Amino acid sequence: MNRREMLTAFGATTAAIGALGIAARADDKKKHDHDHHSMMGKRETDCAKVCADCSIACQTCVADCLSPKGMMPCAATCMDCAAICTACAQICARGGPLTASIAAACADACEKCAAECDKCCESGTCTEACMACAKSCRACVKVCREVADRLKK
Repeated sequence: MNRREMLTAFGATTAAIGALGIAARADDKKKHDHDHHSMMGKRETDCAKVCADCSIACQTCVADCLSPKGMMPCAATCMDCAAICTACAQICARGGPLTASIAAACADACEKCAAECDKCCESGTCTEACMACAKSCRACVKVCREVADRLKK
């Protein structure tokens, strides 16, 4: 792994850890939830948590894909997916006005990421991290689609 790849992976991992903190704060906010300042529902909180988890799974997959096996298409897709999942976790955690849009984009990115991880598995270069990433992405697709569909109504 060259320096640029290491810095990119480190930066994305740092963003994912930040998203986890936001998801945790969303959970704390839920515990202190009153009608007068509640901007997000349980699905948005769940979405923030699932997206943060997915971002971390994608980052783990990136690290494996950049190993000597050289699965660059999978790594590139996972890096993009992790970035979108991190943004979605942050926006859902605060119940922002673009929640429906980012949740829909996140679902699309996760579908593509899971498909790319599946290609690795079909080619015989699959790692445990790649399988975990695909599983996490599929869970993220489900929750993000539910949030996007509910908010677009």
